[in-house]
Amino acid sequence: MITQIDIKILDFIQQILKSDFFDVLFTQITRLGDNGILFIALAIGLMLCKKTRKKGFALALSLLISFIACNIIIKNTVQRIRPFDIKEVELIISKPHDFSFPSGHSWHSFATATVLGAYYKKHRIWLYIVAFLIAFSRLYLYVHYPTDVIAGCVFGTLTGFFAVKIIKNICFITKRCNK
Repeated sequence: MITQIDIKILDFIQQILKSDFFDVLFTQITRLGDNGILFIALAIGLMLCKKTRKKGFALALSLLISFIACNIIIKNTVQRIRPFDIKEVELIISKPHDFSFPSGHSWHSFATATVLGAYYKKHRIWLYIVAFLIAFSRLYLYVHYPTDVIAGCVFGTLTGFFAVKIIKNICFITKRCNK
């Protein structure tokens, strides 16, 4: 269900921020979440080093759960059309071809921030700032409704939290992981 409030918020963002500078900035920021490539690369990189393997497995698990739940199950069940299909706007990025709810960029970036933030507490605020910017970029670019992004942020945070707990429990049971 699309509310007028969702569209009004998107229009407000456009009225306040629309500029060449923000077009370039948010186009680049949203690319950080495209196809999960950055997040997958981080997971693989962490898994390659014995010292950070547990962190890499937690991140990989969160991304796998996120992909299945968000991109395969929920998006295809809800089938919410995107804002640019409701209101004609000139997109400055390639038109996404999947459904809108929830925001996969938001889900995956918040799952990543939550997992990495659990292990790298000093950097937690920066991880969440990047995740927030990726999520906000989806609103600025008019490819998601605010409720899509909020749901993605909440589900991503929960997914990251549960992935860390699952990996910690597996490590505790098997006694095979280092800190």
